[in-house]
Amino acid sequence: MKYNIVLIVLILVGAGCTNEKTTEQHLLVSVSTVADVTEYQVLMPKANPLLQLFHCETNPNTECVFRLRSISDRLLTPVFSCRLADGAATEKQNTEDDPQFRNKNITAFYKRVRQLVNDFYEQRDANIPLQNSECIRTICDELQYLSEDTSTRKFLTVFSDLNEKSDLYDVYQSPAEAGTTIERILMRKEMMPERLNGITVFFVFSPIDRKQDMQYRQIVEAYKRVIETRGGKVLIQADNEVFDL
Repeated sequence: MKYNIVLIVLILVGAGCTNEKTTEQHLLVSVSTVADVTEYQVLMPKANPLLQLFHCETNPNTECVFRLRSISDRLLTPVFSCRLADGAATEKQNTEDDPQFRNKNITAFYKRVRQLVNDFYEQRDANIPLQNSECIRTICDELQYLSEDTSTRKFLTVFSDLNEKSDLYDVYQSPAEAGTTIERILMRKEMMPERLNGITVFFVFSPIDRKQDMQYRQIVEAYKRVIETRGGKVLIQADNEVFDL
């Protein structure tokens, strides 16, 4: 009888260890970033704070996906991306049994993310403002991507004043109605995915004065209401150094 009890305990402990290891091996984190290049923004993406969202220091076997694109005057903008395979996949490539092989892969992924962010800065010219700004469609496109993604954790970081100027709406023509109008547009069936469960959205913006602060607030609250109604989580901040959950 004692033997049977000990055997059952060992089986349960073994199963628990197996489940924990499997969970760690299959943890997949996606971080998408959109940055507004239509006019000067005080805050823009920085690689190191964004990399913190992957938590590779505590979960080194995590599979990581990073995406970066611009909010521009165009609907079709290039997406720059890179990926780090999970620990089990990279270990198959470790033919020389290097104990630091996974750490080297993580370091290479971090380096690639930093390069993408640096290249993004070099390619934009903040001194030349654009006549239009496709905020709504670009943000909704990334939310659509994340809604279809199978990642365990999904993040979208938005660096923009959210001042829409497109065929959908022109904030500058009727700023007092910006919040209600943008919320109505976002609620359209074809605009934003119906389900945003598991997606955390950071809206990052630093206003230069109270007027801009009030304008931004009514617009970002419209996004917040629609996203959270559909199961997403929204965090609004004036800091690009840390992303606290």
